[in-house]
Amino acid sequence: MNRIIFYIDSLRLPGVRVLLLALHMNMKPIVWFSRNPQKSDLEFLELHGIDFSVISEFFGTIWLSNLLKIFLRPLKTNNFKYGRLRDICSENSKIVRILHSISNYLPKYLSVKSYISILTFIDSIIRGSKLLHPPKLIITVAFFTSNLQFLELARRNGALIYSIVYSWDNPFKYNLLPANYHCYLVWNGKMADDLKRLHHVSKSKTRMLGALQFDYLLQDYAQISKSHDTLTFIEKVKDNYFLFLFSSSYNAYKQEIGLLLYLSRLLYEMQINTVIVARPYPNIKDKSVYKEIEHLENVFFDSSVFDTSDDFHLMIKQKLIKECKAVINIVTTMALEAAVLNKPIIQLAFLPDSIEFSNSSERYLDLDYIMRNDHLNDYLFKREFKSVVTCESDLKQVIGLLQNDHKEELLVYSKYLAGFSVQSLNIKSSDLYQQLFSNI
Repeated sequence: MNRIIFYIDSLRLPGVRVLLLALHMNMKPIVWFSRNPQKSDLEFLELHGIDFSVISEFFGTIWLSNLLKIFLRPLKTNNFKYGRLRDICSENSKIVRILHSISNYLPKYLSVKSYISILTFIDSIIRGSKLLHPPKLIITVAFFTSNLQFLELARRNGALIYSIVYSWDNPFKYNLLPANYHCYLVWNGKMADDLKRLHHVSKSKTRMLGALQFDYLLQDYAQISKSHDTLTFIEKVKDNYFLFLFSSSYNAYKQEIGLLLYLSRLLYEMQINTVIVARPYPNIKDKSVYKEIEHLENVFFDSSVFDTSDDFHLMIKQKLIKECKAVINIVTTMALEAAVLNKPIIQLAFLPDSIEFSNSSERYLDLDYIMRNDHLNDYLFKREFKSVVTCESDLKQVIGLLQNDHKEELLVYSKYLAGFSVQSLNIKSSDLYQQLFSNI
């Protein structure tokens, strides 16, 4: 079989859909799901005439893999526990969450290589000869694809495995990545360094092709004419609003609400009539958690993030960045996106005294702990830039610069962040991916 195969759990990641459509024009890839596909995925594939199959994981190996994960060695990072809990909380099975919680108190001696070898041995006995004729190339998404033993069987039978490392923080957060794939597709050199340091992936196996999910920044959405409350509002306050980005799930979003309340009061105290557009974190679907900010007269809540069924939400997202006075960021990917569009960024590197913290058992999920992690400090918290504010007086000074239209000093930081993304050179990552795969 010489066709290109996408092997993935789901198509929920917008960058994956972008790449799939780009390759479909000339290479006609097939999607293989590692679990039963979601309705939205099936609708997308049917709409674009893309073939698919389901190559699911065997029930016995699912439970064996969850048991083995208890003993996996942790990453050598400052706050590995944060990433591990994120995995636990996203599990659908309560039993699996319990097992992973127990793992915090058990010895960790199992390497990723041993983990894969055990599962592959069991899987090969069950699957038998079904992989004697594997596809030429399998594209997968690192850390977001299960049934790794299937990929290992395909690799042993001659398939090339190309793994997309989808987001800048994935190598830092997650510990389950085989190091023997043929190629790892990353955004930039920092991600390649993370793969080598944390996952023992040789830098000779990495290719720097940028972030697929940033391609929408270069897209022309003029053909979309739908209406939305967010579009109506930002048209009224064009160039006179701060875009505040919620960045976290779990405990931290409560502190971010407190931070937004603080910013709202600060603008009133400074007698500044610039409003705040608050964009919630996409993974928190429950709108009720934001009830505290509904009464704020100088804050507008962007609800477009809750509907990601088509490109309309990307158009709104792009316009939100383009039309704002500045982005107020804590630890979001959207700061890098704003930098590509050359917008000023206020990088918060402090928390006001009014913020309440969690009890000791959950303290490591709080915002101040997240701010300390070595990955984010390597990218965002560069205190030599004026945009990175470490106290209230710094914040007031930066807001004052923006109010007087003196944003040049702040754009120095934006230029630095834009350097991590190929889209700042007006290059789409999907084009680079197509060039790579067309030569295989």
